[in-house]
Amino acid sequence: MKNRRFAGGVVAAAIVGNALFVLWGRHTFMPLGLVWVSAALLGILLLVLAAILHAFTKARPDPAAQLSIRMSVASALVCFALLPSVPILAHRHRLDLEAARARAESLIPALAAQRETTGRYPDTLAAVAGDEPLPWLLTEPGAYRSSGTGYVLQVRHPGHPYAAHERRHTETRWRLTQ
Repeated sequence: MKNRRFAGGVVAAAIVGNALFVLWGRHTFMPLGLVWVSAALLGILLLVLAAILHAFTKARPDPAAQLSIRMSVASALVCFALLPSVPILAHRHRLDLEAARARAESLIPALAAQRETTGRYPDTLAAVAGDEPLPWLLTEPGAYRSSGTGYVLQVRHPGHPYAAHERRHTETRWRLTQ
């Protein structure tokens, strides 16, 4: 019964950990490969810690040491359980990037119309976005910059701290910047 409850707790912690990781990871520009390697290495280190604790307490069992070993193993399992979330996040990042670029493309004619009407590009994308909310990547600082006579749209890649697609008012194509 005790082991079953422990296993249930580990599974529940893994589910909660994955949910929090996906919620956090969706809006981060931290490289997902770094997160994956960090989770794997932390899991391995926790298992090594559990093995060392077990080796030092094998001769005389100590309840506190047993608890530490169980918690180290449980934490390692939670770290390893996060690994499948990385491809899910990578897919979600691709969808977010595509949605932001498509929405930015749809706003380019509205930006041109604003320039024709007022002689200036708007200060924010919200001025031409209408009722439909902007994707989160287009609300990031630096996603749209206007000098009045020109603009730059920049859609940063989630999961990549330095990569972005950029398009200036004088260009007809997006270009990758790093």
